Amino acid sequence: MTDYCIGTVEFGDGCRPVDLDLVPDAQIGDYVLVRGGFAVNKIDENEAKRLLAEFKQSGETLESELDGGLELERRQKPHPR
Repeated sequence: MTDYCIGTVEFGDGCRPVDLDLVPDAQIGDYVLVRGGFAVNKIDENEAKRLLAEFKQSGETLESELDGGLELERRQKPHPR
């Protein structure tokens, strides 16, 4: 059985579980780039703000980036810290 590293990430006004296996060094307060329900990279605060501004201008919703969120919730476990 595979263990999954799941953490909670703030998206706009809400929080969602996100798979952290690709960024195991992510800490509370870090910014991560999320694609399809997976945190794929840590980024600095300035880059996060720039990307969020571009994302909002595109007209997409944050929820569209969380494909697989229900699957993550089903296999959720606390992130070991």
